[in-house]
Amino acid sequence: MRRAPLGFVVLAAALLVGGVTAGCSDGGSAGASAGAGLTVTTPAVGATGATDTAAYLTIENHGAADRLVGVTSPDGARVTMHRTDTSGGASTMVSADSLDVPARSSLRLDPGGSHLMVEGLPAAIRAGDRVRLHLTFEHAPPVDVVAPAVPLQDLPDRIARP
Repeated sequence: MRRAPLGFVVLAAALLVGGVTAGCSDGGSAGASAGAGLTVTTPAVGATGATDTAAYLTIENHGAADRLVGVTSPDGARVTMHRTDTSGGASTMVSADSLDVPARSSLRLDPGGSHLMVEGLPAAIRAGDRVRLHLTFEHAPPVDVVAPAVPLQDLPDRIARP
């Protein structure tokens, strides 16, 4: 496992301290389907005012177990998957090569756990901007979603939407 650079840990901590809690928003691509029983809902990114941001979404699985094995974005230089390791008494953002999508359940990407880091956006991300994400799964076909940028203080309300 690789440890995230300090800048990303600081960004993740800022999102956590800002009261952000869980999954995302429905900015026009809620319900994107991968076929094979997967649906991606509530995508959102934090309007951080920086060229890096965290992305959140929920992958609902109505079928057999699958795995998120890659994420890219035509809008950023790279996207990395992370989980939060709380062993040892402190929260640490740890890079993940893949994230399990359990059978007949969901994978929720949120600030307290698994999330995506979109790095190298061409300009600072502001509320109302959109970030395109291309999700690749082990079994299901790829899914393209558009995640709207939401002000950090409004993100909890956007995430709570069904």
